[in-house]
Amino acid sequence: MVKKLFGTDGIRGRAHHHPITTQMAQRLGHAVPMALNLNGKRMRALISRDTRESGVALESSLANALVESGAEVLLTGVLPSSGCALLTRRHGCDAGILVSASHNPPSDNGLKFFLESGLKFDTALERQVERHLDAPELSHRSTSPAPGAVRRLDTAAEEYVQFLRTSAAPDMDLKGLRLALDCANGAAYHVAPLLFETLGATTRLLGVQPDGRNINLDCGSVHPAALAAELTGGDYAFGAAFDGDADRAVFVDNTGCELPGETIIGIVALDMLRRGVLRNRGIAVTIMSNSGLDRTIEDAGGFVVRTPVGDRHVINAMNQFGFAFGGEPSGHFIFLEHTTCGDGILAVLHVLAIMRRTGKSLAELANEIQRYPQVVCNVPIRVKRPFSEAPLISQSIKEGETRLRDKGRIVVRYSGTQPVCRVLAEGEDIQELNSIVAEITYAIEQALQ
Repeated sequence: MVKKLFGTDGIRGRAHHHPITTQMAQRLGHAVPMALNLNGKRMRALISRDTRESGVALESSLANALVESGAEVLLTGVLPSSGCALLTRRHGCDAGILVSASHNPPSDNGLKFFLESGLKFDTALERQVERHLDAPELSHRSTSPAPGAVRRLDTAAEEYVQFLRTSAAPDMDLKGLRLALDCANGAAYHVAPLLFETLGATTRLLGVQPDGRNINLDCGSVHPAALAAELTGGDYAFGAAFDGDADRAVFVDNTGCELPGETIIGIVALDMLRRGVLRNRGIAVTIMSNSGLDRTIEDAGGFVVRTPVGDRHVINAMNQFGFAFGGEPSGHFIFLEHTTCGDGILAVLHVLAIMRRTGKSLAELANEIQRYPQVVCNVPIRVKRPFSEAPLISQSIKEGETRLRDKGRIVVRYSGTQPVCRVLAEGEDIQELNSIVAEITYAIEQALQ
């Protein structure tokens, strides 16, 4: 039986090592049509990728296997994940596949899978794909009487940019506005500059020279220090740093201060509440979001639903409660009336629109969002073991919760995309929070390294 491949956001790992190999990509190219069970219909698939040098070979292996299975394959080249989801829907595809490891380092790569609706594969379909990887008829199985074909979708970038303009900024004119953008040497490196230049903004561009090996390397949303330094020394409205596939963005205000993701969520949600367009007056966020956001939205007459970590969980809750907006503190912002997954570039457009409507700077808008003291630490680990099997970790968490009593909370969880354990403590006393996180971190290091 094939070991479970899918994590919280597709399949991810070190490139050229299991499961991120051309052989596995080929097998997946045969397994996905089988899992979708299209009843003899010729499959139509769209493949996009980020700028990693390993992406071309993975893209080729996927495309070849899909063609062998009878599929018509559209290749967009380098494109953000939201663009992949959008064009999967727009071009009537049965599936979209993004070759990307998002915010992971250049040595990694991964695969994200979208349905014809633009939503990501659900857990049941992921398990179905894994089951078909074991099927004896998998190798070179054709699900169609004749092989398919591959063609390039040369209009992909222009279609995505036009979607961004019409969905969030149909009348926006940014002449005279200065922005700093860090595109992480990733999938946004060409579309983000094109978009904001056509809107008239003057842009200072960082991370727009991808060489296949520098995606997320000391740049982008994972490393926003270079962007913050740029903002400190220049006259910019604000700056935004994207990750490798541009499904998230980190904002830096005009003073060079990095803003937490839930602060941006709060800014957008408050604006929508005040304009009466926040559907059902609620938003969905994850358990990692600062509780000050809940207080801010509740004080304004709205409410917040919390979910497990992962944009798929946020989207599920948004659909369940009929919400139009939600997100994660990591920088995922989901506007379901426009798209079906996180989109960092779209979030920048929405923030710009709010600034134009209110006449306030990003720093002024951020001051309206409450925030409780919070400490977060990412602890590198070698193995992932249930905390119930690691008494040292369980005991340290219990002791921390006892110290906080009912005046705070602790969240300890494994990352679904990286070999780290994330520790969050929230409360009233920052020194106590630092102490609690240090003790839990020590326990994790002792038990899992």
